[in-house]
Amino acid sequence: QSSKAEALARRRRPPFPPPPHEPSDARGLRPPPPAMSRRRPRGGTQRMDAAIDHFAIMGYRKADVRSVVNRLLRDVYGRDGWPFLEDSCYSVVQDALFEMQEEQDKLQLQAVQQPQEEDGDADADDGGGDDDDEEEAQVSSLLCLSMSHILM
Repeated sequence: QSSKAEALARRRRPPFPPPPHEPSDARGLRPPPPAMSRRRPRGGTQRMDAAIDHFAIMGYRKADVRSVVNRLLRDVYGRDGWPFLEDSCYSVVQDALFEMQEEQDKLQLQAVQQPQEEDGDADADDGGGDDDDEEEAQVSSLLCLSMSHILM
């Protein structure tokens, strides 16, 4: 019986004594270690990532989405305006991206028209009616592209 009692006593004892700086409870067990505090990322970062993911599927660049969202938060809705942006699946952000796309299309159209106007002045004597048709085709294709972005 003494060997059974000794074996039972050995099982109840911890395999090693607690370090001197850590208190032990009555049974000789150590308290659990303190939970490590892990810094949580800011909510805005997670929300920005969600917005970028939402528009990346549609083909928008990460930088464009980030700049539009930051501009809306800074100029229109304020720092706590995320619920307004997230409302209706980012419809406000979508509208702002459409406007930005239209502005870029206008700038591209102006850039295309300026060299053609300069070339048109030099070729005015040969009756370049074909150039006007090409220009109208480019304008209509850019307008159709802009409209397709709006209708999406």
